[in-house]
Amino acid sequence: MKPYINWDRLIRCPYHWADDVACMYEQKIDFTRFSFFENHYFIISFHPINLFLNTESLNRYESARSYFQNYEQLKKYQGDSPIGSRSVLNIFLN
Repeated sequence: MKPYINWDRLIRCPYHWADDVACMYEQKIDFTRFSFFENHYFIISFHPINLFLNTESLNRYESARSYFQNYEQLKKYQGDSPIGSRSVLNIFLN
């Protein structure tokens, strides 16, 4: 996949990974096996709530949903999964 020019002359860049989609699938991608080279692009998408919760499954997100406006309660739903959104972002940043 690579960027392309759309009919309206906008450059479209396909997503390679999005945290909200990834948490719906049981089979996870092992990002530690990826190699990223110069002059290549790789578009990833993260949602702030998924970073905060370190969401690895829809179950975590749905369990926390009623506490989105209550920080003290919401903190109790943070996970430490190595395949959660925050963990995946840290792999890319390190």
